[in-house]
Amino acid sequence: MHTLLLTLCRLALPLALASALGSAFAATHTITMLDAPPYFDQPNLEVKVGDTVTWSNTGPELAHIVMDGDLNLYSQDIVPGKSWSYKFAKPGVYDYICHRHFFMKARVTVRDESGSTAAALDFPYQKAFREFVIPTMRSVPRMIIAGQDHRMWFTEGGGDFYGFEDIPAQNKIASIDEHGRVVEYATPTPDSDGSKVGVDSLVMDKKGHIYFTERLTNRIGVLSPSGAITEHQIPTPGGYALGVDIDASGKIWFAERFGNRIGHIDAKGKITEIELPDKESEPRTIFVDTRGRIWYTARVANEIGWYDPADQQFHRLQIPTKQARPAGIAEAPDGTIYFVEMVGNKVAKVVGDQIVEYALPTAFAAPFKIVPDQNGHLWFTEVYANQIGKFDLATGEITEYKIPTVDSRPGGIAVDAKGRVWFTQQMGNKIAYFDPAVKIGGASTGVADATSATPAAPPAAKPVAPAAPPPAARSEATPAVPKPQAAMPDSLQMAKAMIDYKIPSAGGGPGNTLVAAADGWLWFPLMFGNKVAAIHQTTKEFREVALPRPVSMPVGLASAGDGVMWVAEFRGNALARIDMATAKVDEFPVPWANALPSAVVVDETGAVWMSLMGENAIVRFDSATSQFTRHALPLADSNPLYLLPDGHGNLWVSAAKDDGSYVARFDRAQQQFQVYMTTEAGANPTGMLLDGSGLWVAEGGSGHLSRLDPVTGGWARYRIPGAKPEPVRLARDAEGRIWIADGGEIGSVGGNQLAVFQPSTARFTTLPMANGQAKPMGIYAGGAGGIWFTQQGANRISLIPTDAI
Repeated sequence: MHTLLLTLCRLALPLALASALGSAFAATHTITMLDAPPYFDQPNLEVKVGDTVTWSNTGPELAHIVMDGDLNLYSQDIVPGKSWSYKFAKPGVYDYICHRHFFMKARVTVRDESGSTAAALDFPYQKAFREFVIPTMRSVPRMIIAGQDHRMWFTEGGGDFYGFEDIPAQNKIASIDEHGRVVEYATPTPDSDGSKVGVDSLVMDKKGHIYFTERLTNRIGVLSPSGAITEHQIPTPGGYALGVDIDASGKIWFAERFGNRIGHIDAKGKITEIELPDKESEPRTIFVDTRGRIWYTARVANEIGWYDPADQQFHRLQIPTKQARPAGIAEAPDGTIYFVEMVGNKVAKVVGDQIVEYALPTAFAAPFKIVPDQNGHLWFTEVYANQIGKFDLATGEITEYKIPTVDSRPGGIAVDAKGRVWFTQQMGNKIAYFDPAVKIGGASTGVADATSATPAAPPAAKPVAPAAPPPAARSEATPAVPKPQAAMPDSLQMAKAMIDYKIPSAGGGPGNTLVAAADGWLWFPLMFGNKVAAIHQTTKEFREVALPRPVSMPVGLASAGDGVMWVAEFRGNALARIDMATAKVDEFPVPWANALPSAVVVDETGAVWMSLMGENAIVRFDSATSQFTRHALPLADSNPLYLLPDGHGNLWVSAAKDDGSYVARFDRAQQQFQVYMTTEAGANPTGMLLDGSGLWVAEGGSGHLSRLDPVTGGWARYRIPGAKPEPVRLARDAEGRIWIADGGEIGSVGGNQLAVFQPSTARFTTLPMANGQAKPMGIYAGGAGGIWFTQQGANRISLIPTDAI
């Protein structure tokens, strides 16, 4: 024993000394944030593990939010004169932005004592975790269920309850696939901001309707297969509806925490409430077992019980542990009912009229929700231990797994058809799964062998199996163009075949619009050259037309095929008309100062339209009278970036509003806008592309390609591969593939790549630029010669020939 103690002391002393020295030599670094360039005074800061970085906002006017893509960093608003600090405990490269101003970008590189940025896993089993950030910030995802089409459905309820008091409530239902693609649905007005809703629990019926509870409004909502949402008011005022489940007849059962009731709603919306025997029992969870009994847990009454719909009687069991605070309920394959005790810190089961309890290994873990798998285990979340737990039904053994995201506060939990354990991260703002089949050190993490030919199916504990999700959500992930699947282009082959053509004007800066004329010329603006240029697609010769207004900064081009090219002059505050045959230029000043024209289009009638960022409007230009007619956008400070006519009397507008981006459809006849908010406030939509009934959108702020279904208002989003994607423009080739120019806005190069997306498979291929400052912007896929695109930073226009794609 003496020898063992001496050995342990010898091992512990260097570790303690190293820890003390590391703490003693840890440094604090300050990054100053500014409203104007360079935005961060240290855009590429290098620090060591254990160092603290403080972001100090000197303003003078704007609030900023420090955030990285994995939400390791998230400061919330830092107003001028205030600061926020973060201690880096792990090595790595942390690319971050201001979440309010996506063009503000910087990096902190954290190295360990060896100089490496590679972070070791805290536990080997962490390879089995995969985490996905939810597009809506501070959404507080609550409960999660599985659908038959391999999508998981979850609620975004926000805060305004214990432990989440400083977070507003939220009002969304969402689905996610195994790749992290999220589709969100918000409840209707007048509570569309979510602050008075608080969506909590959900269940799906046979026909694909999703029923969910709204705790603050005390309503039952229904998301239909078409994507529409209807809501039913529960009679008891302030009932605070939480748990929800479904019985074999299709009735939806719910629990009202403050209403002291359980109840049910039928398919016609009729609601029946049943009061619990004791006052202020606080029922929270509701669960329908395979025998049709309606189980509930009551927090204050400290009981678990069940209601028999046949004899309309309650059957109650007191929990042995005082103030156990019972929460989630589950049914094992043999019909035994299990539940968890948040404060009691136990897993428990009901045996006849007795309760058997199993203490968790981690103290104060706060188990919350529980679900069975098909391999003899129960899985549960531990809110404050930041773990998921596994309970072996045969032995009673409990195994716990630490979640990679710190203080994620896991909530709801579900098992999918592949045996993966999905859970919500309420504070982490993520959806994650744990795959027990992932092998660690030659063995799986405990449930199914990774080489098993038949994945385990979810338990058949419910009388009604989850149906397929609503078609609106399902259609977002199906091919946008009903063509046979085209092969994806090879990056290496494209890189070898790509031909660059140097722009004659040095520093011209080719812009983000490419317009083909009938005579073979491909036109584009030279933003910094004060010109409009063209390259002939066959002969490869150039033409340039100088604009008479100094520093006009042309950004947008449009043509109706009549030999005239229209130009939006961002700094010149004018609309220009160029006769493409004679190069004659006429300019028409915009009658509003600093209107900042950002895009120009010609609709199917030949009318010319422009978007005005500074004026928060779109305008129609009458070429006969040289007059502009203004149409104000429906929301203030919208920053319209791009226009797209649909050929059927409407114009689409993309709007990069700081506190809530959107796209809008403008009915020219009715002169009315219909607004579609993006799922992420900072999405900053730029380029758009119509595809049948759908609208593809480049989200420059969030790095996503997204698709809007205007009928349902539902979005499907696809994260573009790469370190810092900032898509700008979109084009579709003859095979239905979508090409994306990923060059970012002014002051950024974005992902500095082209990306190609195949809608039928939701797969991307990327082509990185050889020049680190190439900045691809405009892209054109309509010609027979191949794909043309501009490289604004490299001052090139480039071609990928058809035989390379």
